Amino acid sequence: MNEQIILLILIVIAALSTVSFYLWSAILQVQNKNDERWTLVLLKSKSFAEVANGLLTILVAILLCIPSIQEVLVPLKRILFAGILFFGLRNLLELIGLIYYDRKL
Repeated sequence: MNEQIILLILIVIAALSTVSFYLWSAILQVQNKNDERWTLVLLKSKSFAEVANGLLTILVAILLCIPSIQEVLVPLKRILFAGILFFGLRNLLELIGLIYYDRKL
């Protein structure tokens, strides 16, 4: 039961971060009128989120090398859930990068 509550909280955070990222990005794009500074902010925030992709790839590669983990069967629902959760949390990282670089630059 506790695991389901934690997963529900994570899904809500991921969904809210995805919606707020796209709304915040659209609002700032209209305000900045797609100038060069805004393009630089978007590129830097995307590179910030790409670090998460690299770290996930390295983590999965390390976990695949461990023999005891290779024998564990994981349901397809759990894999799809992890993918959706990662996408939402990646949007959270991109939102954090967007806010940070918008204030910094």
